[in-house]
Formats: sequence, structure tokens, C-alpha cells
Amino acid sequence: MAGTVGATRPPGNTSLVDYGIQNEESDIRAHVGVYAQSVYVYRTEKGQAVVAGKPSYRLVPVYTARIKTAEGYLVPVGDIEDCQDYNIPEDIFALSGIGQLPERGYQGEKGKAATYIVNQMLQRGLIPVPLTITEVDDKAMQIQGVDVHTQADVRIQVKCDYRAGNGTHPRCTGNLFLQVKECNPWGIH
Repeated sequence: MAGTVGATRPPGNTSLVDYGIQNEESDIRAHVGVYAQSVYVYRTEKGQAVVAGKPSYRLVPVYTARIKTAEGYLVPVGDIEDCQDYNIPEDIFALSGIGQLPERGYQGEKGKAATYIVNQMLQRGLIPVPLTITEVDDKAMQIQGVDVHTQADVRIQVKCDYRAGNGTHPRCTGNLFLQVKECNPWGIH
């Protein structure tokens, strides 16, 4: 299966570099909380402010096949300003296949499944995105039935964050994982 991690030494970099929320260029982040079956959405700048504030949150490592592949802060959902959670509809959750993937391993597949969930919820209008709204002054366009023009040019970073959120599942932590360091020894994207 693509994205699986073998027992051999990885071909890529195994040294952590500063890479995470603090230097990404997204507008919005969407953390797919698998156990909570919710998506936690907030403006990236709000999460960046938490990290830039020299947080007292616990910095935790992430290991893949005994190699430290990331570090990040565990931040309570309520500590990120305007963070909203949206329940994942059961059909989208099931079709994504994310519930059948193990918490550890299969990074590529988990990322694809999380992105599928966010895409489907956006298409159904279940996750709101900020719009640029312009009132139409042109009389000809108004006569044709156009009074308001909207546009959305929003860059969204999707994170598969298995234990995220406040769900009833015993593995839910009430936190979001805000990554600040990473290495990608197996070249999985």
C-alpha cells in the first residue's frame, strides 16, 4: 500500500526543520478529528498567534517507525480564537474510509481521506468560507437579476488530527495538534 513505512532506513531527511503552522501560507486550517468525527476550522493567523505567543502548551513529538517526524503543541480547541467545529456527516465519513485507517502509519492515505472529507463538506456548504462581497450598482446587471457578486479565494490547509476535539470517544484529547517542526524521511505527501 502506498505510504506504508517499511523497516528499512528511510531515504530522506530525518532531521527536524522549522516547518508548520508558523510558516504556512494558508488562510484557513481544517483539522479532521477522526475520533470526534468533527472538523475544527479556524483562520490560520489565529493559530499562528497562539504559536507566536511563546505558548506554555505542551510540545509533543510524533514518531513514525521510531523516527521523530514532527513536533507540535497540544492546544485546547477553545484557546484558538473563533475555532468552530462541524460534525462530519456519516455518509461522508464512511465514504472517506478514514475510519478504517489506523491512527499510526499510512500518512498519505489519511491525508487524502481528510481532504476528501473537507472537500465534500465544502461542496455541501457545511463549512462556511469567507467571501468577498460586492453590491452590484450596474442597472443592466440588476435588471438581469444580479444584485450581489461574491467571490471566494481561500487557501485551506487540511490536517488529519486523529485525537482532536471534544468528542465522546475516549481517545479525544480536547486539543488540536499545531505542528511547528517536521521531517519527511519517506517523501510522503
